[in-house]
Amino acid sequence: MCEEDYKQILDNKIIKRPINHHALAPVECNAQILEALKNANYHNNLGRRFIIKSEINPRYNHLCSEKVSMKRFLFGDDVSQSAKTIEDSAKLKNKFS
Repeated sequence: MCEEDYKQILDNKIIKRPINHHALAPVECNAQILEALKNANYHNNLGRRFIIKSEINPRYNHLCSEKVSMKRFLFGDDVSQSAKTIEDSAKLKNKFS
């Protein structure tokens, strides 16, 4: 869609949101509250990782590190790729030992 199509959709009176309907009214959010919730969620996820770390195979402990980003999922967006990398490095280590 091009910019003109978006303008036509926004200007269409049939699909505009009714202002008097409270469920469709725009919501204003306080940025500080959102940041506090984000921070609390991050620390909660770190705690979950710490608890899980003792339960999983020790060679996968790297997935529980703070360095692994958790954008969408607890152990990163591509856990299978991370696990494959860990297994490949373990194979190389055994090969050279």
